[in-house]
Amino acid sequence: TFATAMNSAPVVRLWDARARQMIPGWFPNLDRVPHSLAFNPRGDTLAMGNFDGSIIFWDMEIDQQVAREFLGHSSRVTSLAYSPDGETLASGSEDRTIILWDADSGEMLVDPLHGHGESIASLAFHPDGDLLVSGADDHKVILWNLDQLSRIAGVDERHSAPVWDAAYSPDGNFLASAGEDGSILASGSMDRSIRLWDVKTGEAIGEPIEDHPGMINNLDFNPLTSELASSSCSHPDEGYCQQGEIGIWEISAEGIKGKTFPAHTHYIYGLDFSPDGRLLATGSADKTILLWDLASGEVLGEPIEWHADGVTSLAFSPDGKTLASGGFDRTVILMDLESRQEIGGPLSGHTGTVSGLSWHPDGLKLASAGHDSTVIIWDLDPASWFDKACQRAGRDLSQAEWAIYYPGQAYRETCLGYE
Repeated sequence: TFATAMNSAPVVRLWDARARQMIPGWFPNLDRVPHSLAFNPRGDTLAMGNFDGSIIFWDMEIDQQVAREFLGHSSRVTSLAYSPDGETLASGSEDRTIILWDADSGEMLVDPLHGHGESIASLAFHPDGDLLVSGADDHKVILWNLDQLSRIAGVDERHSAPVWDAAYSPDGNFLASAGEDGSILASGSMDRSIRLWDVKTGEAIGEPIEDHPGMINNLDFNPLTSELASSSCSHPDEGYCQQGEIGIWEISAEGIKGKTFPAHTHYIYGLDFSPDGRLLATGSADKTILLWDLASGEVLGEPIEWHADGVTSLAFSPDGKTLASGGFDRTVILMDLESRQEIGGPLSGHTGTVSGLSWHPDGLKLASAGHDSTVIIWDLDPASWFDKACQRAGRDLSQAEWAIYYPGQAYRETCLGYE
């Protein structure tokens, strides 16, 4: 099953992904229009930031809206982030403020934080929970010391365009920020540079890396090593990219060292490390997905071309066994990495480009966001698939059917009680 939410209307629906049918009776009387979403660290609560400035919550275990809402912003809630311990929720808004909430009681922990001159676009907590980074349309990145409730000077005016996203490395030693200007924190930008920052002091480390000939449009930290991946276009031509390239960078306190590789024949929109840090997946407007072995720097196997149009987003499952991809063709495709086979058919539900993917921590649910202003939550629990397949077919799957829907798994009878 999956749920859809429309940015243009107060509507959330639940769908049976296999039957492509809406399941009636869910999400009744929703009177808010969501704009931003965030799961708490346990994955059992989904926070929704709305156009009216409110924040509401959905209990993912009982599929019901929680009887509380947070009120404090005077305009659309544009970004949400939970602290690592789940006790604090940070929200950013078009009203240019950041609010820190007690995630359980809904009380403001302090007065709203002021520092940006335009809408807040991104928020991220340091893994220790003592720092918060914010990026905004005013081109600034601000580091907030939550213990002292003060700004950390030195990093807030380095971008030359709106800052769309920010993320800490898993060890908390580095911060990446991506902006419309192409920069990261480690930062990458439309100014074609990558910069590294000390997140405790806000000071730049070393000289910027300017090896990419085009703007930096993707950054991702390796979850287990000090590597940073970037993507850019090495041969832009009036809005068309003749060659997309990636960069693999080793980060240390002294700076960033690495090199770039030609990768795709068009812009690279998707970039994701596997959980074990050994693989990097890239997806491109050229319709292909490449799997890179980071030890050798080589592409593993042939390009994967399952989408009917460009690949826009990629996400490895938490166990690293499945790769999800979204595309301009409005579908989500799941790939079994061991067999390199598609799992089932494309998941259809969006009416616009699939722009983002995020796995639930248990690996049994996948959220997809689309340009159709919807968020879909897909139920990927094999146990529920078996139940639904048995109910519909009234029999065991044939070996041919099993190979299509459960590639890489040994065939077995699953529909006990059916003749």
